[in-house]
Amino acid sequence: MSDAKMGLMNAAAFAPVPIMLIIFNLISRKKGAKFAFRVALLVFAVAMLLFPLGWTKLGFPVPPLVVGIVAGAIASFSIGAFFTIPYAFPAQIAATEAAQTGKDRAGMFFAVQGLINQFVGSLAGATLALLLSWQYGVVAIGPIAAVTMVLAFFFFAPYPLGQPAKK
Repeated sequence: MSDAKMGLMNAAAFAPVPIMLIIFNLISRKKGAKFAFRVALLVFAVAMLLFPLGWTKLGFPVPPLVVGIVAGAIASFSIGAFFTIPYAFPAQIAATEAAQTGKDRAGMFFAVQGLINQFVGSLAGATLALLLSWQYGVVAIGPIAAVTMVLAFFFFAPYPLGQPAKK
């Protein structure tokens, strides 16, 4: 795939992010950040399941570029959420902790968040390298990401914060 086509797919995924953040914030206000984040996980899973349809060996009647643009546009909602939540939830946890205990431990929460982000980024990079060395790895990346998102959806269910604001 050419650089120009990759650029179009990236534009489809990242250009709508500001609009998607507005939608994410509207959902967060109405249903709570936890609900909005869990929706974002499932939306991303759907988008990731679409990407393998661009594999030319499947003979899908839609051109791979169109598949990539559509999947990227769908994923843009989740990309916006994934830019926001890693910072919003530690801030929310720190604020709740400060209100309950009177102690400000925001630095600790953000340090742990940074550590977890770095660990997960390293794990994702290693997994990606492993998959790319496999014959069908490029096709498997989407379904593996989708399964991970669905697992995260269920693992995140007990999270107590992120409820809708009371009026």
